[in-house]
Amino acid sequence: MMTMSVTPARGTVRSKSTWLLSLLCAGMLLIMLMNQLYGYEAFSGILSQLHGGSEKSAMVLAAVIVTAELLALPYLLSMFISRLFRYFSAALAFLVSGFWLFTAFTNAHASNAGLFSDTFELAGGLLVAVWSMVLFGAVCWVLMADSKFKHATS
Repeated sequence: MMTMSVTPARGTVRSKSTWLLSLLCAGMLLIMLMNQLYGYEAFSGILSQLHGGSEKSAMVLAAVIVTAELLALPYLLSMFISRLFRYFSAALAFLVSGFWLFTAFTNAHASNAGLFSDTFELAGGLLVAVWSMVLFGAVCWVLMADSKFKHATS
């Protein structure tokens, strides 16, 4: 009888600075995720004010954002997962951080930027933009370090 063993992969070996940046990203996403889940009832209302559209589409967007933030954590924490799920999780980390960066730049006038739902009402502006830029920049740094992208040097 033939058996097949499935061995999950940890991913690339990260340097200490890349590991610390990935922990920073995971911590930032976890803080946002916990606050969004705590104030989930109002989160869709905040998103409908920020991005327009109907309440139903805002409810779907709220569920997608929270799920994507949760599924981005395994890549950032270097959990033992399959290669396909690692790529999927990395893509979600990039998309979620990009979504919040886009939201921060386009809704500077908002009374609540939605990063922390209504648990901690943070008005749109400089603080939200800096938080989102740090998150997006750190995620991009970790992705570039893990991809082992090398450019030609002369």
